[in-house]
Amino acid sequence: MSRARAEEVFMTWTNLQFSCSHQLARETETALEELGATAVTFGEGADAAPQFQLEPGDLPQWEQVQLTALFDSRQDFGRITRALRRRFPQLADTPMDLEALPEQDWERAWMEQFKPIHFGHDLWICPTSCAPPDPAATNIMLDPGLAFGTGTHATTALCMRWLAQHRADGQIVLDYGCGSGILAITALKLGARQATGVDIDPRALTASRENALKNAVSDRFDTCLHGELREDFRADLLFANILANTLIELKPLLLSRLAPGATIVLSGVLRDQAQQVCAAFRPEIDLQVETLDDWALLYSVA
Repeated sequence: MSRARAEEVFMTWTNLQFSCSHQLARETETALEELGATAVTFGEGADAAPQFQLEPGDLPQWEQVQLTALFDSRQDFGRITRALRRRFPQLADTPMDLEALPEQDWERAWMEQFKPIHFGHDLWICPTSCAPPDPAATNIMLDPGLAFGTGTHATTALCMRWLAQHRADGQIVLDYGCGSGILAITALKLGARQATGVDIDPRALTASRENALKNAVSDRFDTCLHGELREDFRADLLFANILANTLIELKPLLLSRLAPGATIVLSGVLRDQAQQVCAAFRPEIDLQVETLDDWALLYSVA
């Protein structure tokens, strides 16, 4: 393991924990991610058990949900809590607790909870720590590190299901906000000719490159930081799994990276934000909408 990789894995972390209503939980999760949370998990509040069987990305319908957001300990938590309370007045009097986490190998601890996920059409995401359930299937072997994107979240699951149905034969793929590289790598395993992952976080690019090596597609996979993609790059298939407001802000950039007749797939959008994003991308592109739980995927049809 390189020194930089070791520093990433063993850096210090802090949990920010608080409770909110079930109705507010998804919006609060999005806000925490915008404020720099590496991961957000949901737990049961003080009342009843979940009301339905969970699928990937589903949120149990507890009346009160405890959110636990994992942050780099160097963050300004006063700024984060003030921003949350300004955005959500319902949280004005909600206690927000900080828990400094003991230094340990967080990647290894997290991987113990990561299990294979099936997305249909013989497509699986599998941790490298276990054997694929179906060795003959298209198996994406993944170590997410501390980057977003394992298929467990509805936004990524929607993209994976879309890829399982549409594939990417012979296409040049751009994964904007690539996280672990899961979408670009899956596209390559499903026939894409070349893929490029872009992210604002160098740690995400490190995780993406390592996952590309594990899946024997590194010779067709490139990465770069936001703002460093070469000027003449154009994609046949573009994924952007980010957040609704960011997608709208990035619209000119994303559209400029599309080859003639290309397909664009947008995720990270709450169900009730879908029409806002669709409207923002008109008249240049008409987008179709698919949903899972509280989340939506938007894609263009040639």
